[in-house]
Amino acid sequence: MTTRLSSRGQVVIPAEIRQQMNWGEGLDLEIEMINNQVVLRPLAPTDFDWRTLRGAFRDSMTATEMLATARQEELDAEDAKHTSL
Repeated sequence: MTTRLSSRGQVVIPAEIRQQMNWGEGLDLEIEMINNQVVLRPLAPTDFDWRTLRGAFRDSMTATEMLATARQEELDAEDAKHTSL
């Protein structure tokens, strides 16, 4: 396989290699020279950007609401147990 260096220093990694490596668009790569060869490695994420989760759980209950619902279910089960006696 071959590829060409663009005038801007860009190289296209062939689709077959990207698929084998499971590399998708936007992946950050580390580039290093080892024994006169260029080596590319996926850059390990260091900090998770929590902002990407903004609004992800908008339609869900808050933790407080979940606890209140669970407690109410417990109370209802206790009431049902006592009324059947």
